[in-house]
Amino acid sequence: MAIFPMFLLCFMACFTTILAYTYRDEQILLHTLFANYSSTIRPVDQQSQATAVQADFRLLEILSFDDREGVLKTISILTITWLDEKIRWNTSVYDIGNIYVSPSSVWRPRIFLNNPASEQLQIESGNKADDRVQYQSDGRAIYTYNGQTTTRCDANILYFPFDKHICELNFVSYEPTSRVFLVAQTLGFVVPQSRNKEWEVLTVTMSQFEIRVASGVNQSNVKAAITFQRKPGFVILNMFLPIPCFGFINILVFLLPESSGERVSFSVTILLTLVFFLNLVGESLPPVSDPISIFNVIIMTQLLNSFLIVISTLFTLVAFEGGQKDINVQQSVRRVVSVMNEIVPKRNKVYSDTIPKGQKEEDADSVKESHDESKDQETVPSDRHPTWNVVSEVTNKFYFWLFLLLFIVECSVYLILMIFYWCNTPLL
Repeated sequence: MAIFPMFLLCFMACFTTILAYTYRDEQILLHTLFANYSSTIRPVDQQSQATAVQADFRLLEILSFDDREGVLKTISILTITWLDEKIRWNTSVYDIGNIYVSPSSVWRPRIFLNNPASEQLQIESGNKADDRVQYQSDGRAIYTYNGQTTTRCDANILYFPFDKHICELNFVSYEPTSRVFLVAQTLGFVVPQSRNKEWEVLTVTMSQFEIRVASGVNQSNVKAAITFQRKPGFVILNMFLPIPCFGFINILVFLLPESSGERVSFSVTILLTLVFFLNLVGESLPPVSDPISIFNVIIMTQLLNSFLIVISTLFTLVAFEGGQKDINVQQSVRRVVSVMNEIVPKRNKVYSDTIPKGQKEEDADSVKESHDESKDQETVPSDRHPTWNVVSEVTNKFYFWLFLLLFIVECSVYLILMIFYWCNTPLL
């Protein structure tokens, strides 16, 4: 809270006229001004005329933003000014440029926060007894609310961890616009702003509007919109980068030899790791369905891929065991494997299911018989009837290229969405 004394110094320098006067001079002036003054009556001669109140909001620091609860805590300043027709004096007579009086002894606009996240409806400082209203000789009154605000703000975590949020603080006058109306206006003073380690403030804008509360009765509002974004460095290093690394390593399970016996344990370990990261992200994001974080969808996709990889790994092990036991390959399996073999890149094909040009089918069968009689019949497959060893090899290559393609497509889609978002043209 050490920033408030600095602000008050700047504030007084902007709005204070320094003249030479004594204690007795100010005492006489205050006695004269408040002799017939009432703090319960609006200080204008024509009560049918509304009082214009200029409001200027300044954000000093974002203390915290709980995106799960949707609560924003800030340190901010709301300065309001209005014209008090009953507190005026001639500087040539009293030689005083400014006076400071207690807020309880004068009339001032009653302004409250319309969207608080706590019971506190105003920006309140630590010690209300130290508050003062500054008056200039022409009747201009200046009052500052400074302190902590706690407001409601729904988080938009669609592009987490590169998410941006717009939180609004709505200040409303207790009195209708026929008596008091608020005007959003920049008063021209500069205040120091502290930086938050997790959030970066982009813009702070102000606007004014009216809302109808009853028939013929409107209330004046001033809205301060704070746009800020997450500093994603910590999330990228600890949650974002490990996900594609695990996704890519998971695909390499099909390059492990079946005889090593580590395939299932390897793929299941990656699956459990992705489940852990999904729980970690779930604890960091709000439990809402609108919108769902794209990052969360990416983890779920990788989790689904890992689940399918475990099933595919079990199938390749079954095929490997069939080759060890010299079991015949069923016709339906032959057809599926033939399709897989045609899909994989040409240089990775294990066998050819077509009869070479100029060779009759009977010749192909004779070639098969000669291969069956050879010592290497388990390693040299026939052109027409693959063994279980061939099935295992074909499925390994097919699953490797299939899941690698899925991994590339998923990462590319996510990167495209992020690039368009950074260019301020989001696709979603």
